[in-house]
Amino acid sequence: MVRSNKLEDEADARAAVRILARLEKGEEPTLPFEVVKRMRTENRIKVLREHRQMTQQALADAVGMNRLYLSQIETGRATGGLKTLSRITKAPNAPLDVLVPGNEPAKSRRVQK
Repeated sequence: MVRSNKLEDEADARAAVRILARLEKGEEPTLPFEVVKRMRTENRIKVLREHRQMTQQALADAVGMNRLYLSQIETGRATGGLKTLSRITKAPNAPLDVLVPGNEPAKSRRVQK
């Protein structure tokens, strides 16, 4: 068990070095603190879209979907399937895991501190 933990720690350390190197080269996307803070309480797709200064129509056009459907996803009236959410991430250039967990406002789920 101890050997396994040591190997995991070493692998994590190597991964951290690779990520830090990508950050230093500007290859890893980052977001301003205010944007991240808004994502905790607001729809992440909407926050990121606004941060990228895109209208709903521009994002809908960029990913080939109906603006009304995008609006429903942003307001929580529709959830959007994995394929749809995957397409949405391409236009504002965000990983799927950044957008999906906060698809609904935080006030509707328990937030651990």
